[in-house]
Amino acid sequence: MKNFFLINYGCQMNVLEAEKMKGLLIAEGYEEAPDEFNSDVVIMNTCAVRETAERKIFGKIGQIRKHGRPGLLIAVCGCVTQVSGESIFEKYPGIDIVLGSGNKMNIAAYLSKAGSSARILDLGNGPERDSAECAQLAKRGSEYSAFIEIMKGCDNFCAYCIVPYARGGEVSLPPVLVLDEIKMLIDRGYKEFTLLGQNVNSYGKKFADGSERRFRFHDLLGEIEKIKGIFRLRFITSHPRDLSSETIDVMASSGIIAHSLHLPAQSGSDRILKAMNRGYTISEYLEKVERLKKDIPGFAFTTDIIFGFPGETESDYRDTLNLMERVRFKNAFLFRYSERRKTAASGISEGLVDNEEKLSRLQNAIEIQKKISLEESIGYVGATKNVLFSSLDRKGRNISGRDTHDMIVIVENNMDKLGTVRDVLIERANSFTLYGRLKSA
Repeated sequence: MKNFFLINYGCQMNVLEAEKMKGLLIAEGYEEAPDEFNSDVVIMNTCAVRETAERKIFGKIGQIRKHGRPGLLIAVCGCVTQVSGESIFEKYPGIDIVLGSGNKMNIAAYLSKAGSSARILDLGNGPERDSAECAQLAKRGSEYSAFIEIMKGCDNFCAYCIVPYARGGEVSLPPVLVLDEIKMLIDRGYKEFTLLGQNVNSYGKKFADGSERRFRFHDLLGEIEKIKGIFRLRFITSHPRDLSSETIDVMASSGIIAHSLHLPAQSGSDRILKAMNRGYTISEYLEKVERLKKDIPGFAFTTDIIFGFPGETESDYRDTLNLMERVRFKNAFLFRYSERRKTAASGISEGLVDNEEKLSRLQNAIEIQKKISLEESIGYVGATKNVLFSSLDRKGRNISGRDTHDMIVIVENNMDKLGTVRDVLIERANSFTLYGRLKSA
């Protein structure tokens, strides 16, 4: 019997796929190793969104080869391999198996073929493992809160983004599969769910079973709303262009959908948004933000923003800072632009922002966002939050969960309350975390 260790990088979709891969391997008789240096097989589930992530991955491969077991097999799968193709073997000779984004669920079959001198390369997209089987066997990171895949791929081709090249075009899972998975997990004791897709708001354009029924994201939310036993429902990621009035209506009337939304703005400048091929203006973005704030008092937003995209002027930069101040994002994931080959922006040679200026703009924005995040968090002190305690904190001594505004809430000790929903009086806060005590039942 061989053991394995899986190292995951990147987004929540990668987290879910890693959970499924683990479950499938265990079902095939593999055991999970304690770490990568005491394993017969190391699997790296990769992310290509940012260049720094890619560099970390291959630095890790060298470290494992140096300190790992003799005869160790290394398999690399996911977005980096899909983009790099066969050249990945030339750059990094320490890899034994290379799989793409669409066939990683077949990892056990490829491992059974490995071990000879010939290395394995397969970047194809099929045949895929049955979605229901993968969901059934997944080794999930929590016993109470779960990710649910509702679609794959992306059709947007934002000028800076590698995802459509790494994951292909949009394909939605049929609603019955999504609904059945949620019901199955409720029967196992799960109470909180996060729907995943590169752009959940465009759910229903094309289904994996070949059908093209008129069933959109707000329809799916409405059907999930009917399922008994759900404490809270979240979804990511939402494209601002495709966030519909119907979806906002469902969110406003729902008893389970969280009062928070990750809505990537990417820039506060209409000119830069057009160059990015984002498909909306700032006034359109703000219209949806204000509608949600009006319909759901206290609604919270998080976002992604890129600084130093080619052509970004000081005026464009100031527009972005103004957007941050106006929306007052609870949290923001801020990055300086880095070119990704194969994307539309990779060929731009005019209006480039030098690295020193990009870094300066980013660091200034980070300081502004830190101040906003802290002020927003402190505003929750004294409030009562309804929380599902789904895990332990990083130190493993306290229970942790997320409130409706997607804030981490920690209560000291009370291990017996793990998996329960409780009211918490918030007593103190930092930029990302709320600390409180349980209120009497």
